[in-house]
Amino acid sequence: MTQTEWMRYILDLAHKAITKRIRNKDKERQESATLLTKQLPTTKEVMKVIIAMLYWAEGSKGYEVVKFANTDPRLCLLFITTLRSCFDLDEAKFRIGIHLQQHHQEEDEKTFWSNLLRIPLSQFNKTVWKKTPNTGKRYRKNYHGICFVKYNSVNLQKEIMVYAYALGAKF
Repeated sequence: MTQTEWMRYILDLAHKAITKRIRNKDKERQESATLLTKQLPTTKEVMKVIIAMLYWAEGSKGYEVVKFANTDPRLCLLFITTLRSCFDLDEAKFRIGIHLQQHHQEEDEKTFWSNLLRIPLSQFNKTVWKKTPNTGKRYRKNYHGICFVKYNSVNLQKEIMVYAYALGAKF
């Protein structure tokens, strides 16, 4: 065995060990999350606090609309699901905007976000394309761009921010 072959062999073993360790940790986290999910309170007040925290961190602080942006599909789904469960909303007021990079397939990504968030494609705004220079970096396979969840209501935005500022004042 040459020195190069030996190094490849060692690196391959290390890669396999690290991959196995990551899978085990992910499995443990998922099991813990499943147990914790059963214990979490889901009252409207708790859900409004969740919305306020998410919005305070990832939402627009302007006063025109509720506008939440994130790349993580689970956070976008959590935000829109809790919003729907806490407030009487007009579904026609939702708009979805997505920012994509050149390697994305626009229709696939729009369909992904539409199915996940249960918003019809007719309520999607024009896609914004990020001009990316060729840096040679690889792209994440599970990256679906940036999703902007918008709901046209000044009053709802104010109510969410009141909760957020109340949380900030309390702690």
